[in-house]
Amino acid sequence: MALPLLLFAGLILLWLATELAILAAPVWLALPLAVAGGVVIGMLFIVGNDAGHNSFTRNRLVNQIVGRIAFLPWAHAFSLWDLSHNRTHHRYNNIAGIDYVWEPMTPEAFRTASPLRRALYAFHRSPVGVPFYYLTELWARRLFLPLPGAVPRTRPVHWFDAALVAGFLLLWLGAATAVGGAFGKTPVVSVLLAVIIPFLLWNGMMSFIIFLHHTHPSIPWFTDEASWTEARGAVSGTTHVRFAKPFRWIVLNIMDHNAHHLASGVPLYHLQRMQRAMEADGGVGFQLARLHADLRPLQALRLRRRALAGIRRRGGLTGADRCPFWQPGIPNAHRRIRRRQETRWRLRQHAKITAPSRGGLVTSSWPGRAGP
Repeated sequence: MALPLLLFAGLILLWLATELAILAAPVWLALPLAVAGGVVIGMLFIVGNDAGHNSFTRNRLVNQIVGRIAFLPWAHAFSLWDLSHNRTHHRYNNIAGIDYVWEPMTPEAFRTASPLRRALYAFHRSPVGVPFYYLTELWARRLFLPLPGAVPRTRPVHWFDAALVAGFLLLWLGAATAVGGAFGKTPVVSVLLAVIIPFLLWNGMMSFIIFLHHTHPSIPWFTDEASWTEARGAVSGTTHVRFAKPFRWIVLNIMDHNAHHLASGVPLYHLQRMQRAMEADGGVGFQLARLHADLRPLQALRLRRRALAGIRRRGGLTGADRCPFWQPGIPNAHRRIRRRQETRWRLRQHAKITAPSRGGLVTSSWPGRAGP
């Protein structure tokens, strides 16, 4: 647990130092520092995303605390993110009518849409409009306040997290005004440089990243869950984009997105190795268990060999075969979730055994843990 918490603390300190540097520096230097501030917020987002999946550390309470703190600089209510991202997008990615992240319109739907809707749809998919998608379509509508229509059933925790974010924003605005004033900046300039520009840059970066994740021409969208399951949409519905090393480090392996959607319980510091194993092996197999930070390699190997030996002897999967990914010792493995995931895993393993691999990419689909 120590190394993930050191990463989190280092990013928090880096964000605070960047904010102070923005407010203390002259305007000509503060502008590029504001860009750096947006990048640091993006790195905190990836840490918060892992904490939201309960994969950042072994302790659920620590993940909840880390997630809520990491979500504050980018003004997201933690429980609303869990509802929108974990319980909707990760469970049903690329199913039309359920997953709304870069959901495409059919030509028929586009023709019958209002002129405003058609204009927004075209704008968000243009080079100029991509950076504005996340801000207007996701954050403002679903991830700041539990607005009617966006949240099916409002819970007290939604309002608690929204109030937490609102209180932090007021504190942040007041601190930026006070510190900036100490260095001779007006309140407007201080808020613009330290708050608004980094936040808008982070939103643009987020829009661009999820655009790359889910809009490749070869990525299918599905009309129902049955076709999504048959086509293994948890993996086929996203991409693996290879960035150069400096950018790969900045985005903390989030571009290894097939691995993330296959098993969101795998932490960011193992995603790259898992993605490589998936593409080399053509299936999940032993790698998923081996790469989980909380499962010892030798134990995983024994479990995997035992499971495969039983499958080979019987010519298929039976109820006696245990999923090696959810064993005692992995945090937050609730019985209900474990039973559901084991059932899905058995079905995917059966499909993997009976169907050939397609292009070296994983042919087995395991949606992974999608929240408590």
